[in-house]
Amino acid sequence: MDGQKMAVFNHEKDSAGGCIMDSPKTAGGQTGTLIFLNANGILTDAVGRVEKAGGKLLGHVVKLPMDLGSWIHIEDTEGNKVGLHAVR
Repeated sequence: MDGQKMAVFNHEKDSAGGCIMDSPKTAGGQTGTLIFLNANGILTDAVGRVEKAGGKLLGHVVKLPMDLGSWIHIEDTEGNKVGLHAVR
């Protein structure tokens, strides 16, 4: 993806899935490995719960071109950066 290294987690249909991506620059400015979790069907709900649970939103939901979905970077209560992605 744009020259960045990425590996998708092998998973069964309707189970947890995601990917690991090398060196994407997060909205918080950090670089390094970033885990993206599958949030299909629940992205809006998950984004709405981040701050209530003590986390931070690191920007806004970004809609990808060609119907590839949407994503957002978040920070959990321990300072870990995580990406959430949903195709639907």
